[in-house]
Amino acid sequence: MIKSKIYIYSPRLIVQSILPNDARARRLFVTTGALKKIQEIDTVPGTSLKEYINIINSCFPEEIVRYYTPGFSDSLLDRVEAYTPQIPELFTDRVPSDCQSEVTIENGN
Repeated sequence: MIKSKIYIYSPRLIVQSILPNDARARRLFVTTGALKKIQEIDTVPGTSLKEYINIINSCFPEEIVRYYTPGFSDSLLDRVEAYTPQIPELFTDRVPSDCQSEVTIENGN
């Protein structure tokens, strides 16, 4: 008879020991869509679920967490619409003809 041990890890143990210490696990967590799904969970502040989500989020750079937060793409589009481009001085004083130049390419044969 072959005996085997089955280990069942709590989600807390996985979150506290695997994600903070394993870059490959973090990458898989993102590429499989798990981080996005975590951000989509509607939670109440102060609950254990919210605490777990905060712990998971702390394992990733802030930018990636924001990227997967619902509504982030809309907020980026709002910023694009409200953005006023700052054109460098170099081009503001010139007309299109000032920017034209001749280029000669010689054939090496």
